[in-house]
Amino acid sequence: MIRRYILFVCLGLLGCCLSLNTAVQAEQNAKSSQAESICVDRTDFPVLYCGQPRLEGEAIWMIQARLQELGYEIAPSGQYDEKTAEAVIMFQTAHHLQADGVVTPTVWENLMYDGGSQPCLTSQEHPKKVSIEIDLIKHRLTVFQNGDIIKEYPVGVGKS
Repeated sequence: MIRRYILFVCLGLLGCCLSLNTAVQAEQNAKSSQAESICVDRTDFPVLYCGQPRLEGEAIWMIQARLQELGYEIAPSGQYDEKTAEAVIMFQTAHHLQADGVVTPTVWENLMYDGGSQPCLTSQEHPKKVSIEIDLIKHRLTVFQNGDIIKEYPVGVGKS
């Protein structure tokens, strides 16, 4: 009976020590992962890339915010992660730059000085007004564009 009691006490102490050790290791890992990132707060067009140690700071936040402003699906976090690299690659491809996910001074220049004022899918011309008129007496269908006749067709009028 006493042996069982001692065994349970020893197992309990062992379990407490293991959980304490695990908590200490987790805290050390968190500190080391924070130490493994490089802070880039310069905004003089530093070269940015996705890798280890991870880059973070104001320069990365600025890139992410500009990409978001240009319509890319990215939320500024200040860390140069895979999503940031993907957005940079899409931007580089769209601007006929080397698509490698590395933000070089050329990419910075294109990002910061890109007007972004010309949407991709809209026309610079004003839309043309098209209308159709059916003359029931003359049996004619007339197509107009901006008030000018484009085409006329004979039509049959009645019930079907």
